[in-house]
Amino acid sequence: MSRTRKTLVAATFSYTQFATGILAAIVLTPLILSHVGSREYGIWLAGLEALGYAAMADVGVFAVLPWMFAKADGQRDPTNVRRLLAHGLLMGMVVGLAYAAMAGLFWFCLPDVLNLAEKDRALIGGPMAVLAALIAAGFPLRVFSALRIGLQDVWFNGTAALVQFALSVGITIVLLLNGFGLHALAAAAAFPPLLTALAALLRTAWSDRSLLQDWPRPTFSDCVSLLREGLGAWFSSFGVQMVWASSALIIVYLGHPEWVIIYWCTARMSHILLQLSWVLPDSSLPGLAQLHGEGRVERVREVIATTFRLNLVLASGAALVVLTTNAVFVPWWVGHDYYGGWWLNSLFGIGVIGTSIVHGIVSPAAVIGNRLRVGVNSMLGGLAYVGMALTLGAQLGLEGLALAAPLSGLLVIALPTARLLGERTGITWRAMTSDALGSYAFRFTPLVAAAGLFPIAFPEAAATALFVSLMLVSAHLWLTQNYYLDLTVQDSLRQCLGRLRPLQIQDPAKAKPVEHGGAR
Repeated sequence: MSRTRKTLVAATFSYTQFATGILAAIVLTPLILSHVGSREYGIWLAGLEALGYAAMADVGVFAVLPWMFAKADGQRDPTNVRRLLAHGLLMGMVVGLAYAAMAGLFWFCLPDVLNLAEKDRALIGGPMAVLAALIAAGFPLRVFSALRIGLQDVWFNGTAALVQFALSVGITIVLLLNGFGLHALAAAAAFPPLLTALAALLRTAWSDRSLLQDWPRPTFSDCVSLLREGLGAWFSSFGVQMVWASSALIIVYLGHPEWVIIYWCTARMSHILLQLSWVLPDSSLPGLAQLHGEGRVERVREVIATTFRLNLVLASGAALVVLTTNAVFVPWWVGHDYYGGWWLNSLFGIGVIGTSIVHGIVSPAAVIGNRLRVGVNSMLGGLAYVGMALTLGAQLGLEGLALAAPLSGLLVIALPTARLLGERTGITWRAMTSDALGSYAFRFTPLVAAAGLFPIAFPEAAATALFVSLMLVSAHLWLTQNYYLDLTVQDSLRQCLGRLRPLQIQDPAKAKPVEHGGAR
């Protein structure tokens, strides 16, 4: 199976998972709120964010292992794959213990920092302990999940993800209806990933048994080398954690735990569609790692340019949907009391585009190298976000938090990372973003204005909102056809789309590369 086909298969599975996830969220969120309560659920979400920080104990090893497996596979080096497996399993055991220790430390420190009442602490204590224990136990098995991703075992990975999701939804519904409350959420979050990692081990034993044989004895120097590779990803993950998993903690710290659910419900559509827009370009990253391992610089440059354009096009379409429909979706879904208003929703919609520009630059830069420098940039961006969110949140409320994410990403992460990417590939910041900041923005701005003004003019028109959203997204896709026409599609479809004579947009991959030793 070709890399392009593997990418499309992986993307199809991810899109299916997202589609079912949206449907499940529509059903589960009202069910959770009715059986747990909005304040309690908000505190639970803050606790999950704290456990997310405890997961940083992996020092980025499991974030970077799929790329390292992919690179070793691209180099046809099974010996290196076995070495990575041996050291990854050892690191998983160490990380599991470190995670448990950090989770315990957070449990004793954070409630006082967040000024949580004793009843709130008692409410989430038991479920959080169950969740933390099962996550810690599953860390060693994650090396096999990383292996299946690196080998681009797309059918297994896609099926496993769907089964994991179905188990999570089923456990949540059954246990909630039987009165288990937050324990239902803990079990649904912990058991399915553990079972999926075990399935990855069994899959490896079945289809790649030779990789489980003749492992080398782990050495201290190789462990240090693996940690060094993961350190950049750790810095990056830490920055991402601060941006995407700190809002509930910040809101609780500011003294308004009841705002957590309002922020979460209003942001839900934008977050889902943002991740949905990243599925297709991100599905190409293991293949990009393999191409980099093969030393095919020109092809690497082409793939990076394509993924950046796809991030921009798909995120812009997602923003139009958020701006047009979220004002009627959230009240229908959970009620008017949980909708944060037009300004908050508009900032979420525009933030989808800004965040995707950052993502389209950072992801390939980390895959092909520069992981430590990219990670440092991401960590600095996360620190900038926390500072901006605390400052703007205190002055502007929830709108301040929504504004802080894209601002910190574009100013602190994207600009310096783009320079690193140019050093390795010859694709400059100007070549990648000139269209987005020029002709593309000029033609896209009227669509954004129409989408943003629609909820004001027609605040209760649900059916009309869906129709207008479809029309705006269709117009957007027509204007940006050159951003995706070079993908592998049927010739008849390519010719049909080509007759529409879309806006001619420069391909940044064809821009004249800079002279630099890393691109040779």
